[in-house]
Amino acid sequence: SSGVADHFAENDEHAIEIARSIFRSMKNEASPSDHCQTYDEPLYSPDELTGIVPVDLRKPYDCREVIARLVDGSRFHEFKADYGNTLVTAFAEIHGHPI
Repeated sequence: SSGVADHFAENDEHAIEIARSIFRSMKNEASPSDHCQTYDEPLYSPDELTGIVPVDLRKPYDCREVIARLVDGSRFHEFKADYGNTLVTAFAEIHGHPI
């Protein structure tokens, strides 16, 4: 994959589902200060990070498990999923701030 496409759809209906998912992840807020007022704690405890990331950094681990313990509500919208098996790109929020 060349990396020029962020999402791959199986058909038109799937493409519309992907587009809706992208737009749901975007917020249309009046000011940047609104971001920090409310947010959801991660569904998975950050205390579990030491059990997910191995001491030996040569050993593989799923960084999605790390992301789920850091972002609001453990929600993130991954894109370019097929670009490379060592790369994860996603949109999320931390304490209401878009990242």
